[in-house]
Amino acid sequence: MSMTNRARVKMRNILFLVGIIPVILTFLFVAKVGLMLSAQAAGESAYDEGDHPKAGEKFEGNKSLNLLEPWLAPFNYGTTLFQDADYEGAIKEFEAALKKAPKDERCTVRNNIALAHEVIGDGLVEDDPQAAIDSWQAGRDVLAEGDCPDDNEDSKTIDERLKKKIEQQKEQQDKDQKQDPEDDKDKKEQEQKKKELEERNDKGREERKENRDFEDYPYSEREPGYQW
Repeated sequence: MSMTNRARVKMRNILFLVGIIPVILTFLFVAKVGLMLSAQAAGESAYDEGDHPKAGEKFEGNKSLNLLEPWLAPFNYGTTLFQDADYEGAIKEFEAALKKAPKDERCTVRNNIALAHEVIGDGLVEDDPQAAIDSWQAGRDVLAEGDCPDDNEDSKTIDERLKKKIEQQKEQQDKDQKQDPEDDKDKKEQEQKKKELEERNDKGREERKENRDFEDYPYSEREPGYQW
């Protein structure tokens, strides 16, 4: 039994819809990729010009657009935060990027996390040396977790630098601890000498006062006083 004209029209419409859906999806995908690339280019341009806030805005907005490389947007955004000295915020973005990064890019992300920890530690070393050591060690731990010092030359350089900073700071702490008892001893000796000097000065003042009182005493003829 042959199709009626109405059935043929309906079938053609169905086939048309089925055929056009991939075209629409492809168009949407291409449009999204275009927006992604445009935002990426705008962010990179702003970054190169030193406009880190604008670059960060573009990179952050790209998080929902970049389906091909989802790790790249948080990584780039973290880089702009790093340049703006928001190191804690940068670490957060780098960690988000690490979860999505392909295997061959993970050490690059870990390097940036370690660098952020390094800068934080550098800022703490004067006021809180132990916190600085902890921050530097956190950077080393991030690299070690990915075996990066063994596989990546940049990671190795960063790791060795952090190791050296930790060792130097620990040596300085040990040196300071050894000097403290000597400093306390010297301080006590100085305080004792100062106390003795004050006591001698007080005694001298009392003696001079007594002598003045004695010299000013109104002797009578019957009281010849001392003979000098």
